[in-house]
Amino acid sequence: MKEFFMLVDCDNFYVSCERAFNPKLRNRPIGVLSNNDGCIVARSNELKLLGIPMGAPVFKYKRELIRNSVILFSSNYALYGDISSRIVSILKRFTPDLEVYSIDESFLKFYNMDIPAVKRTALNIRETVYRWTGIPVSIGISSTKTLAKLASKIAKKKKGVFLIDPDNDNTEIFNKIQISELWGIGKKYNDLLIKKGILNVQDLISQSNDFIKKHLKITGLRMVKELKGISCLDLVKDRILSKSIIHSSSFSDPVFSEDEIRRAVAYHAERSAEKLRNMKGLASFITVYISTGRFSHEKYYNSYTLGFDEPVNFSDEIIKYAQKALSRIFITGKAYKKSGICLSGIVNESACQLNLFRKALDIDKKKRLFRVYDNINRRYGKSSVTIARALNTKKGKKERISKRYTTVWDELLLVNAD
Repeated sequence: MKEFFMLVDCDNFYVSCERAFNPKLRNRPIGVLSNNDGCIVARSNELKLLGIPMGAPVFKYKRELIRNSVILFSSNYALYGDISSRIVSILKRFTPDLEVYSIDESFLKFYNMDIPAVKRTALNIRETVYRWTGIPVSIGISSTKTLAKLASKIAKKKKGVFLIDPDNDNTEIFNKIQISELWGIGKKYNDLLIKKGILNVQDLISQSNDFIKKHLKITGLRMVKELKGISCLDLVKDRILSKSIIHSSSFSDPVFSEDEIRRAVAYHAERSAEKLRNMKGLASFITVYISTGRFSHEKYYNSYTLGFDEPVNFSDEIIKYAQKALSRIFITGKAYKKSGICLSGIVNESACQLNLFRKALDIDKKKRLFRVYDNINRRYGKSSVTIARALNTKKGKKERISKRYTTVWDELLLVNAD
C-alpha cells in the first residue's frame, strides 16, 4: 500500500468548455483568442495539426485560418472560471487532499492504496468529470508530484490515464521524454543541459547529485529526486501570497479622452482588489502606468507609485489612490494604447496591524460589504455589481464571444422539448 499523487489535467480546457455547450464543434479546428481577439491562446488538437502555433497573431494566419474553416472564439473567462470551479468541487468528492494548481490542473493525493485501486479511482474521476461537465481530462499518477506531472503528459497522448511506478524500470519511458518537457525546466536550463549532452530525462537522472546541484541548484536536485521516486514536494493547499498583482489591457483603438483612461484604470484597480481579497491579502503600494502605441509618432510611457496609508484591499480605496496616481502622469492630447496598475507590498490580511486612528467598526462594515459584493459577482458573473467609476465602457474586442451559459440567467442554454 502506497501514497499516490494524481494530476488531473483538463484537455484543451478553453476549447473543451466551448465544445461542452455546442456538440457541433467536435472534431473541428477550434481556437480561442486573447483579450483583444488578437492572438490564439488555446487550440484544439485539430488546429495544432494544421501547424498553427500557440500565440499566433490572427492577422498573420488569416488566409490559412479561412482556408481550413477554423472556428475562432473570444475568451470567455466567466464561463471557463465557473466550469473550473465545478470540476474542483467534483474532485473534492474523491479526496479532501487537493491542490488547485491552475484553472485547468489540480493535484490530488491518496493514501494506503495499491496500483489497481488508484487506477480504478482515476478512471472513475475521469468518467465522472466528463459525465457531469462535458470536459475531458487526462490523469497522471505516481508517487511524486513531478512524476505525476510527467505521467499526465503521456496520458494526454494516450487519451486517458497513465501511471509511472518508480519501483519499475522506466528507462524506456524516460528515454523518450525530452528535457524541455520537464516541469520547471525553462529555455535557459534546457539549452545548458543540451550543451552538456543531456537530451532526455534518463540522461538527467543518470547524473551525480554534485553535477545537478552545481548546474540546476537545490531546486533542480529536488526535481531529480522526485524523478527517482523520492517525494520532496507536498500539496500546497494555501498558496503563498503573490509578491504583486498586475492588471492591464490594450485599447482596441487609440484613446485620447482622460475620462476613458480614468475608467480603464479604475476597472483595473477593481479587478486587482477583487483578486487581492480572494487571496486574503492587503496591498501596501499601487503603481499606475499608461503608454501610447509602439509605433506612435510621439511615444510616451510613464508610471507613478503611491503608498497606501495602511495596507488595504477595499476596491473604493484602491480606485481612489489609482486616480491620484494617474493625475500625476496623464498628458492631454496623447493617443493612449495601454493602461494598467500594479499592486505590490502584499501582506497577509490576518497578520496586518490595524491603524489606531481608524475605527474597527468601520473596517468591519467594509469587510462585510465587500464580502457580499464578491459573493454576488461570483454567483451572477463578473461585474454584476461594480463601483460606478470602474464601469468598463471601453472593453477590448470580444467579437466572437460565446454565451456565459452557467452564470447568467439570460444566457442559459435553451433545450427544445420537441
